[in-house]
Amino acid sequence: MNARKYIRKVNSLFDGRKDIKYKMVEIIGEDYPIIAHFQNKDIGCFFLSLLGTKDTVELKKLKIYDSNKGYGTKLLKLLCDEADKYKITVWVWPLPEDNKKAIPLNKLKSWYIKFGFEQSDGTFMIRKPNED
Repeated sequence: MNARKYIRKVNSLFDGRKDIKYKMVEIIGEDYPIIAHFQNKDIGCFFLSLLGTKDTVELKKLKIYDSNKGYGTKLLKLLCDEADKYKITVWVWPLPEDNKKAIPLNKLKSWYIKFGFEQSDGTFMIRKPNED
């Protein structure tokens, strides 16, 4: 199953630590997002979940700890590049955080569009793998 391999690969790029501030409830139980780091700095966390097909995942959490430094762009680019290698479709439900510093929904959607995500029916956005 390509989706499982993709998730294992992406998670293996980091050291396996999880951010226990953000509990994710899945059908198979609870889990926590993986802490992402670049150049020995924890920059945020992410959580990928299997969807019903062998080649589709949902990006359920993408949290950047220190915004406006390009860390979110680096992390999402890495996730998308790996998705292309494994021919994985990625779903995301862009939701602004519930705080005053939150990125407005329209800006959040525009940011995902830069990475190839397209608006689907409803509130989900979908990114199909690049065939390059």
